[in-house]
Amino acid sequence: MNRTEFAKRYRFAANILWRRENDDLFLLDPLRRRVLKLRADLANAVGPDGTVMAEEPIRSAVEALAGQGVLEPDDSPHLAKRTTNTGPFNVTIQITEACNLRCGHCHNDRESPSKMTLSRFEDLVHELREMSVFSVNISGGEPTLHSGIVQMIRDVDALGMQVTMSTNASMLSEDLVSRLAGAGLHRVQISLDAASAEKHDAARGAKGSFDRMLRGITCLQHHGIEYMFVTTLTNQTVREYEDTIDLAFKWRASAHKTNTVVPQGRAKELPLLNPIALRPYVDAWRRQKLKYAGRFPVLAETMFRLQMPRIQPIGARPTLEYGCPAGVLTCGIKPNGDVIPCSFFPDLVIGNAFERGFGVVWTESGVLCQLRSQISDTVMTRSCAASFWGCRARAYVLAGDFRSPDPFCPEMLCHDGNSLG
Repeated sequence: MNRTEFAKRYRFAANILWRRENDDLFLLDPLRRRVLKLRADLANAVGPDGTVMAEEPIRSAVEALAGQGVLEPDDSPHLAKRTTNTGPFNVTIQITEACNLRCGHCHNDRESPSKMTLSRFEDLVHELREMSVFSVNISGGEPTLHSGIVQMIRDVDALGMQVTMSTNASMLSEDLVSRLAGAGLHRVQISLDAASAEKHDAARGAKGSFDRMLRGITCLQHHGIEYMFVTTLTNQTVREYEDTIDLAFKWRASAHKTNTVVPQGRAKELPLLNPIALRPYVDAWRRQKLKYAGRFPVLAETMFRLQMPRIQPIGARPTLEYGCPAGVLTCGIKPNGDVIPCSFFPDLVIGNAFERGFGVVWTESGVLCQLRSQISDTVMTRSCAASFWGCRARAYVLAGDFRSPDPFCPEMLCHDGNSLG
């Protein structure tokens, strides 16, 4: 008798979002909306229809997942859940182009800002849910200026997806944060340009924005909403940059991230830090990462990470570690439905989600097909990561072609022995 006849078969529960990326299998924690990666032996045992047999040596792990509601008994082969990884891992939806600040490094400089309607948003996130999109980041402009922000967050959370929000935090009040928390918002990303009010306000183009942000953070703390800070390197000194990371830790943020400028919108007027000029900041980042190891995550956003000198093995890239995820694992959608490879591509529209459907745009766009195929070709030929994995938006703006090498990606520094660690 076959030993599988004694094993019970399970499948993912109906409320569980799961998907494969390369050889890895991810699922979304239905309670806290955190992405979890299954260990290799479990991932390998899950079939393409989402079923798994509770056999040794994974029996106890399968039964533990069943006890947590992640898996449920599957008694009928005709009811197996199927996954189609046709969608991105994450989508940023810009619900409005309006903003109460005027940041010098902003990639948006629209004079007549538009906003997305609630009905359009609801239809869109339902389609994203069907495509196994894990995370929706609500952005702008400043998303809290949209009167429907609470309902939009509730719509995403009700569909079982992770919902986050990018904000300058200066418009947050006790009442608004209370309603955001009740709608299902678990975490936000806040721009922090400096550790001093004077410097931050200057970067934000609005006096008092630092103090208003601090009041907003206090409201987030009261209601248990997690927040992290993102600093865009512009004209800060290295010391000021380090002070900003220290302040993020002092303010009990969940993490700090660093970004660099892509010259779009108002950011076209800012000087760019090339890989050589960036070295002192990379060194400072590494010092801070070591200083807070085990206590506070010091992270790097895609564009900053791509400018760090390191050796990156080709051919065995871990999932979610593409040099540039634009159009591969993520994309942006503007208020009018225009789809862009990421939020730093405001002018490279690849289709309209409201006119054609997001799924059609994502799967049939010639631009996205080129992005994906060139990354695949780079892996297969084992060529230098910097030749294509640099920031696609920066290549598009500076070189005139998103398929070109990023002029500020440190290809010349690939072999200096440094590593992100």
